[in-house]
Amino acid sequence: KRMEQFFDYFDSIADLLYRRYKIPYLEGMNEAFRILLDGKTLKTYDDDIYEQCLMKKETIGNLEFEREEIRKAAQLGVLRAYKHTYTSNAEMTPETIGIFIAYLIQRFSFGKPIKRMLDPLSGTGNLLYTIANQLDHDPVIHGVDIDRTKCELSRNLGDLMEYENQMFHQETTTFYLVGYDVVVMDPSITNEKPYPPLLFLNHHINNLKDGGYLYAVIEHDFFIRLGSKTLHQEITKKAQVIGLIALPENLFQSHPKSILILRKSQRQIGDALMVKLSSFRDKVRMEEILHRINQWIEQR
Repeated sequence: KRMEQFFDYFDSIADLLYRRYKIPYLEGMNEAFRILLDGKTLKTYDDDIYEQCLMKKETIGNLEFEREEIRKAAQLGVLRAYKHTYTSNAEMTPETIGIFIAYLIQRFSFGKPIKRMLDPLSGTGNLLYTIANQLDHDPVIHGVDIDRTKCELSRNLGDLMEYENQMFHQETTTFYLVGYDVVVMDPSITNEKPYPPLLFLNHHINNLKDGGYLYAVIEHDFFIRLGSKTLHQEITKKAQVIGLIALPENLFQSHPKSILILRKSQRQIGDALMVKLSSFRDKVRMEEILHRINQWIEQR
């Protein structure tokens, strides 16, 4: 119920601003979040509109929301925004993948707190916050995106969920800040050359601290892209392939994907973890897979 109340709050403001000023839905969401955080908006509106926004704030003013209630409501809002602009919801990483990556992060860290986490293709922050909300300790969260509105939305969500966060509005391969425990990313599907996901991985491995991990959601043909041999060689000079986990194909309309796990280290670990998931809903099979993953980690 509280998630619905939070959604209704920002949805009504976004709808109000669109009807009066044709402001895009995501920008309307941002204005609703600014009202909650600062009591003011970025733009100036007619008095009656501003008063209506403040009245809507009062409807949830005494409520306290869990982090997942905020994130899930915002996720619904982003999906609605994509529908308004005929944008594919394939840009949003399925929630189950984010939760599974969070599990992997905690297993590979052996319970040590993740102090700093980066998504260099952060978008609205859904993958970042899906993962962060599952971790035992709060990391400092950083994101990078070329879209200013999405950067602002991600920052506002982080503030609402009370995470220490910073979002950088810039092209991802111009971002360089060393020292992250974890980098996560889900690059968009593309046929460009040179292959952008390989460029992104090669660049952001440099932002990991020594021993840090990178988790990337990649297409199945990631390693056989033409013209990528040099980049492959560069990546393997800096990091070890720890694992490749094929995700359930029913999660994707096309272009099946896997989770690639890299570790910034030259220490050899032997054979990489290779696993194929058939379905997150098959509890028996998932328990078998998780046992196999845990066994592999313990042996290393």
